[in-house]
Amino acid sequence: MQNSPDNYYDHYPTIALARPVVLGGVPTAPYREVGHSLGALSGLPLIDLDHWLEHHFGSSLWEALHQRGEAAVGETARALMAKALETRPCSLVVLGAAAALVGVPPDRERTALVWLDAAPTALYWTLRQEQLEQGPQPFPCVPFPLERFGQLEPLLGVLRLYAERADLCLEVVEVQETVNQLFAALPRLGGAAVDEFRDA
Repeated sequence: MQNSPDNYYDHYPTIALARPVVLGGVPTAPYREVGHSLGALSGLPLIDLDHWLEHHFGSSLWEALHQRGEAAVGETARALMAKALETRPCSLVVLGAAAALVGVPPDRERTALVWLDAAPTALYWTLRQEQLEQGPQPFPCVPFPLERFGQLEPLLGVLRLYAERADLCLEVVEVQETVNQLFAALPRLGGAAVDEFRDA
């Protein structure tokens, strides 16, 4: 007979992290969808840094950048990132569009980093097509209109730092497959202990 919790519907974490796990990616990567699905599967507390920033400024990141400037928003992003990494119990931190504003990947000793990557040329053409079809997109630091690959070089330089620092770097083919891969990798990434009921 399978072991099971007293109440199947009670919310309880299936994993406890010894260090935070940061999940980020290039602008076209489904980091938010993957992060929320992974949080639901694992029961881990989830922090969405983009949402923290938007709540702090009372506006979208795009509006905050245009109203306050990149330096001011970047300073706040770094402060909130530090706060997220110090939150206990250790959380799954979704670092979305704010990655370019934080600018510096988290410390390897205290934090695990997962990066959802894409080839630079594929990223350029996807972003350009989205702009042509839908107008400006809510990606800070992506120029509009995007007409030349070279316009992305400053952003790509920052994102490359994250990819090089990452404990795990993936190109997403299918969201659920990626979620399953990350769930399996959590014990290694976050020094996690997996609840016995998960695989009972």
